[in-house]
Amino acid sequence: MQVIRALLSRIRRRASGAGWAAEYGGAYRSADETTRFAINEIRRIGGYIGGLERLRGRSFLEIGPGMDLGVPLLAAGFGAESYAIDRYPCPFDPKVHPEVYRLLIARAKDELPGFDPTPVEECLAAGAHRAQRLHWHDCGLEDLRGVPDAGIHVTYSNATFEHLADARLAIEALYGCTAPGGVGFHQIDFRDHRDFSRPLEYLTLAPEQFDALFRGCSGSCGNAVRGQEFEALARAAGFEAAMIGNMFAPDDYVADIRARAHPRCRDWPKDWFATISGRLVVRRPGPRLFELSVDGGGDPLSRG
Repeated sequence: MQVIRALLSRIRRRASGAGWAAEYGGAYRSADETTRFAINEIRRIGGYIGGLERLRGRSFLEIGPGMDLGVPLLAAGFGAESYAIDRYPCPFDPKVHPEVYRLLIARAKDELPGFDPTPVEECLAAGAHRAQRLHWHDCGLEDLRGVPDAGIHVTYSNATFEHLADARLAIEALYGCTAPGGVGFHQIDFRDHRDFSRPLEYLTLAPEQFDALFRGCSGSCGNAVRGQEFEALARAAGFEAAMIGNMFAPDDYVADIRARAHPRCRDWPKDWFATISGRLVVRRPGPRLFELSVDGGGDPLSRG
């Protein structure tokens, strides 16, 4: 319950637009951690698509950036038209974001050859998340707006899709905004967020119990959609799709939870339980815009 209360507190602060300095300038994440994360993520994306220079003249969308717009600003710094959407958007906080973005500029100049700091500098000058190549909208993926239809070449999210209230509707919206040949990389946490040491307990609940839990905590517990279900939803929407698992529950716990799971999921294959984190890779059929190489395994969408 302590985790739920903390998450609810963040959601309430986001909804009110208050408390960002205390939330992000204090115990949540330091400027050092924030900038390292953003640089590592944009570097990862560059590795997936054949180099960050491939973003120039393309469009980029982050879904659920949270406390800062570091990743979309870095994408804009490599020539992308950058979009970000979040149901609980972060206002520019003069006590937090200037420190974060100045450090981001310094590190990106040092670590990312070819980076243009202009979009980040424009935000600093404006004292707002406002730059020529940055478009920021306060909406969820399920009610997407402000993003061009079939116009986004690279989509990205980290620990967002597990909080979607309607995964099918969200994935359909993702397909609708993705350009032909466009790709997406979405890291998803399939754990019950109430207690990461027992990451599958919500699978023991009856549907009506889980629905009440999910509504009551504004989705912070996780939506319990499994990785294989996300892949199937993406394929049903029209994507080429692959789910790459990257964290797994221990065998003894998986055996225990399968014995206790609600009947609706008791007959699921073992890997539906075992995979507790993974990356959903998608591509909308069309011209081959990027030669993918994901996590050292080549193009996961070329394996049939």
